[in-house]
Amino acid sequence: MKKLFLSVVLILLSVGATFAQPKEGHIAYTITVSSEDPDMSMGVAMFDGSKMELYFDRDLARTELDFGGFMSTSTVVNDKTDEVLILMGGN
Repeated sequence: MKKLFLSVVLILLSVGATFAQPKEGHIAYTITVSSEDPDMSMGVAMFDGSKMELYFDRDLARTELDFGGFMSTSTVVNDKTDEVLILMGGN
C-alpha cells in the first residue's frame, strides 16, 4: 500500500512540475572575453562590455546581442509561423 501511495505521489509531482514551466521570461548574459595572446588585445577590447538578452513568450522569442561598441543584432523568432527576422547594426 505504501508503494502504491508513493508511486501516485511521485506521478502527481512530476505532472505538476511539467505544467509549472515558465511561459514567458527574460534572461540576461554578460559576455567576458580574455586572451593572453598580445595579438588578440585589439579583438578583446572590441568585445569588452558585450551582453546578450533573451526574451520569450509562448510563440515568440527575441534575442538582443550587443558586441560592445562593435555591432549589435536583434533576432525575432515566431514559432507558430516559422518566421525569423534578423536586424543587424554597426555602432
